[in-house]
Amino acid sequence: MKVLLLSVRTERMAVPVLPVGLGMVAAAARRAGHTVELLDLVPGTPPAAQVGAAVARLRPDAIGVSVR
Repeated sequence: MKVLLLSVRTERMAVPVLPVGLGMVAAAARRAGHTVELLDLVPGTPPAAQVGAAVARLRPDAIGVSVR
């Protein structure tokens, strides 16, 4: 199964925070044999083009979203 995981940041912080929880989900999915792409969307960048390109490239069977 192809999985696209999106990390959506709603906070504007001077220090970037890694999406650790979503990274753990990605690692578990990979260990289970799935193809995983993790896309970290940061505030101030247009997400539609990034998400659209990732969906077109990966053609995922499932999409997971983490909002913080």
